[in-house]
Amino acid sequence: MYRIGLLISMFLLWCASYTFGQLNGKKNRQARNAIFNDVTAIQQGRNLEYAEGMSVREFVLYYLRNKARQDLKYGNIYTELLYKDSLFTYFGKRVPNDGLVKFFKVSTPELEGVNYEPLDTGKLTERFMREIFPAADKKLLGRGKFLSNCWEHSAVFDYQYHPDTKQLEMLFRWTVDCNYRFKKMRKRYVARYYLASEQFVK
Repeated sequence: MYRIGLLISMFLLWCASYTFGQLNGKKNRQARNAIFNDVTAIQQGRNLEYAEGMSVREFVLYYLRNKARQDLKYGNIYTELLYKDSLFTYFGKRVPNDGLVKFFKVSTPELEGVNYEPLDTGKLTERFMREIFPAADKKLLGRGKFLSNCWEHSAVFDYQYHPDTKQLEMLFRWTVDCNYRFKKMRKRYVARYYLASEQFVK
């Protein structure tokens, strides 16, 4: 009987702890949502302590992919600067005419001189294909876009940012299938883009 009573007491204590944890979690989510919905307060320098930290390296890659894009859940979303002081620059991933879905900060001194605003994934990939992608390989797909016996299997861009040189490294992996070949042709191209001059480093 003693053991049964002890087990019941432990179970009731666990239930109480679980319920308390759920309530606390719910309160935290509600507080977070209230802060994220009050963008004006953040723009006035309030609630800044809720921003998560992000390195310059992480930020450049994040901004490149999230400057403005279509999201399945939120629709059109974009990243904008909300507040800046001598220590940190605060950004928000925002739904138009609504609140934030992400709130973060980057070191202001480290962000100094980083020309991130013009970054655009679509424009960068177009320029890469026009300026870096070899003309001989462009002909591989023949007139127009495709040959009857060759087709593009995959085309993937990867990015790395180098804070020391303020350069964005672009890596393009290209795979082509051809009926007359037993193996796929896999090619790899790398170039560095200098943010300050907005030019590829030759």
